Order: sequence, then C-alpha cells, then structure tokens
Amino acid sequence: MNFLIILTLIFSISVFLIGIFVYFKKRGKTELTFLFFSLFAGIWACSNLFYTGIIPPTLYNLSAKIAFFGASFLGATLLYFVQIFPKEKYLPRILNFFLIGSLALIGILSLFSDLVVKNIKYVDTTIIEKEYGPLYPIFGLLFLFSLILSIIFSLFKYKDLKGVPQKQSGYFLLWLFLSFILGTFTNLICPFFKIGPPNISQYGSLSLIFFIPLSAIAILKYHLFEIKVIFTEILVGIISFLLLINFLLSKSAFEYLWKGILFLCFLLVGYFLIKSVYNEIHQREKLQQAYEKLKELDRAKTLFLSIASHQLRTPLSIIKGYVSYLLGEEKDKEKKNFLKNVYDANERLIHLVNDLLDISRLEAGRLELNLEKVDLKKLLEEIKNEMQPLAQKKKLQFLLELPQKEVFLKTDKEKLKEVIFNLVDNAIKYTKKGKVILSLKKKKEKVEIEVQDTGIGISKEELPYIFDTFQRGKQAQKFHPYGSGIGLFVVKELTSALGGKIEVESEPGKGSTFRLIF
Repeated sequence: MNFLIILTLIFSISVFLIGIFVYFKKRGKTELTFLFFSLFAGIWACSNLFYTGIIPPTLYNLSAKIAFFGASFLGATLLYFVQIFPKEKYLPRILNFFLIGSLALIGILSLFSDLVVKNIKYVDTTIIEKEYGPLYPIFGLLFLFSLILSIIFSLFKYKDLKGVPQKQSGYFLLWLFLSFILGTFTNLICPFFKIGPPNISQYGSLSLIFFIPLSAIAILKYHLFEIKVIFTEILVGIISFLLLINFLLSKSAFEYLWKGILFLCFLLVGYFLIKSVYNEIHQREKLQQAYEKLKELDRAKTLFLSIASHQLRTPLSIIKGYVSYLLGEEKDKEKKNFLKNVYDANERLIHLVNDLLDISRLEAGRLELNLEKVDLKKLLEEIKNEMQPLAQKKKLQFLLELPQKEVFLKTDKEKLKEVIFNLVDNAIKYTKKGKVILSLKKKKEKVEIEVQDTGIGISKEELPYIFDTFQRGKQAQKFHPYGSGIGLFVVKELTSALGGKIEVESEPGKGSTFRLIF
C-alpha cells in the first residue's frame, strides 16, 4: 500500500466525518450544504483509489466517471455555499439556476454516459492516455467559471461585511483561493495541456486537505475564529498526520509499538495544547463581552445623568428664585431661618446637578471649551470676593497672594473658575479654624494656582482615591455629611480638559494644598 493510497483513504473518510459532525452540531442550511460539499469531496478523492492498482484495471473507466461526478457536484455545492456563508447574499436566480443546474447535469451524465470520459488506456497500472467526450471542455469551462465566480463573489461579500464575519470570510476566501490554484493546476491545466506525469490528476483532490477542516472550524466556532487558534490546529494536525503515516509504514511489531505510543502521546499533548488556546480565547471573549456590557451600561448611565440633570435644573432654579424672594420679604427670624436652610439645601442640589452635567458631558466627549485670553489675577480676585462671606461666616482668614506682574492664560474662563471655586469651597468647608490661602505663581513657562488650608487633611491611604467618583474620606464624611463625592472628580477631569494637571499634598490634622499647573 503506497503513500497516496493511505493519504487518500484518510482524507476521504476524514472529510466526510467532518461534514457529518458539523451538520449534527448545528443542523442549519449552512451545515447541510457543507455536509454535501464534504460528501462530494470525499467521492472525488475516493475515485483516485482506482488509479493506484488496488482494484482491477477494468474498473478504471468507472473511477474517472466517479471523479467527474464528484467534481461536478463539488463545484455546484461550493457555489451555493459561498452565497450563504457567513451571511446570506445570493447571485441572480437565472445565473444560479444555469451554473448549478448545468454542473449537476454534467455530473449525472458523466456517471451514466461517455459524454465526459470515453476511455482510459493503461500500460500495467500507469495511465498513458485519456479519451474525453464532447462535454469535457464544457465541464472544464463551467467548473473553472464556478470556482472563479465563487472567489470573486466571496471577495465582494468580504468588502460588505464587518467585524468577525469579515474575518471569517477573509480566511475562507484565502483557503478557497489556494485550493483553487492547486486543484485547477492538477486536474484541468496539466491534463488538458499534457503537462507533468500522466497521473497528476490523482493529487487534485488533496487540494482540499486543509480547506475542509478549516472551513468546519469557521462554521462551528465563529467566536474562536482567531489566527492563533487556526495555526495551532494546523500545526497539530500536520504533525499528527505525519506521525500517523510514519506509524502505518512500520515494518515490524516493535516499530508499530513505539511509533504507536509516540502517535498517541502526541495526540494527547496536541489535544491539551489546542484546549489551552481555546480556553485563552474563550476567556478573552468573555472579558470582551463584559467590557462591551460595561460600556453599554456606562452609556446608559451617562444618558440618564444628562437627562436627569437637565430635568432637575429648571425646577431648582424656580425654587431658588421664590425662596430668595421670600427671604427678602420675611421679617420673622424663625421663618427666615427655615427659608435660609431651604435656600442652602437648594444651592447644594444646584451645585450637584451642575457637577453631574459636567460629568455626563466629559464622559460623552461633548464638553465645549470657549478658549480666550484670561487675566488670572482678576479671576482670582473675583473668586475671593464671592467666597469671602462664606469664610467670614466660619471666622476663617481668607488670604489672596498674587504676583506683581499680570499673568494671562489661554483657557475657558468659566470652566477654570468652576475648578478653583470647587477647591476653595472645599477648603473652607473642611477647615474648622485657621486660614485658607489662594495664590498665583508664574514659574518660567508654567502657571501654578494653589489652594491651601489648615483643615482636617487627608490620610495617605485615602489620598490616591480622592479624585475617584463618589469617594470621600472618613474624616470628611464625619465633618461634612452632605457631600456628594463627585466635586474633586469634576475638578480633575475639567483641569485635564483645559490642558492642565492637579497635584495634592496633605497631612491629617494639618491641612491640604491643591495645586493646579498649566
């Protein structure tokens, strides 16, 4: 038994088993078409056994007829398969009917008549001459055209697809093209122009040796369609196949024993290798799915924040206006105190809504900046004047330290004011006694704005997390229980959007220093 017989037998049985496995795994239109494709590929391959001398030469004509029968239906099923995999898109009905119908008809005529193959002459078991019928050129043209059309159609489908289906289509197209080149050369070009040995067509069916199993992977494992997995499977498959051939060519019992053990050991190692790669890809896919889910939830959260913030803004502004009017009109001290509490609570809500709006815009990438040349000394003086009453109410010193020269910065004035306002507000809020210092420094090409206080400070453990959303230190929660935990997050993100960075130094009980650098 020569090498070609062993190879053909293994291939013929394997492709048919692969087709059955694929079909019973999913049982869809694609899988059924692939089953027939595998069946005709196996028939085409099996016909080559008649050329090897293991059966009487009287049956060699039948072998050629079976080969053309399998090849005709192989071309027809392939043309239909490329139209439904990985997504359905069809050729015009007339073209489909003509090509698929013509190939099927030629396949039947080749099996039951001499219209495609008339006679094959031999010397011993070597083919020396083939006599073809009048339909042979038509078969060749139709088969070649269907293959070329399948490749071109797959190429156009590839351009229209996206994501994983496009990847699948790309690899399928590559394998189809390589198989087409080899099969056309061995079964059409060489026999027709009498190139190479007279029995070269025997090797044509082996052009599908990788196309069938790799197409099966594409059908069954869309989500595992990664080049890393494919190359691992190809490598394991090739080595396993060579070891099996080596085992079958053994000449003694001892050779059968040690080569069989080697083959089985490699199969075991190969199985675990492929499984480990599958697991790796599977874990990566699960992480990707989780990531996509989180992105979806994050978008929903951002949308909710934006809608909720806009809906809250109007009624809060109306409440502020009415309460402000009542405060001016009310003479009773107790009632005025109640109204003041309502006013302060409403102000906290307005501040929170503004922060939420900033967060939603930052995360959605819709933050609009109005860049202009800003006089930083005047800006800090404005903030000092606005925040001075709050510091006086707590009996804190509020100092402003400015350089003698003017300092300008191209930035968004309102956004920068919001950042500094937040830092000063926090400094006053979390300082029980002492002072708050707002300072401006010009260092070479850099501008530094510092907010320093003598407040409760931040521990080393909590310092790395203070700019995260909804994060507040334990001391901050005790000292001021009404904070939202998003102010410093907004400060950091706005500073970054303005092209700057923020630094912080702090020690519990001794205060904090926040430094903006632009």
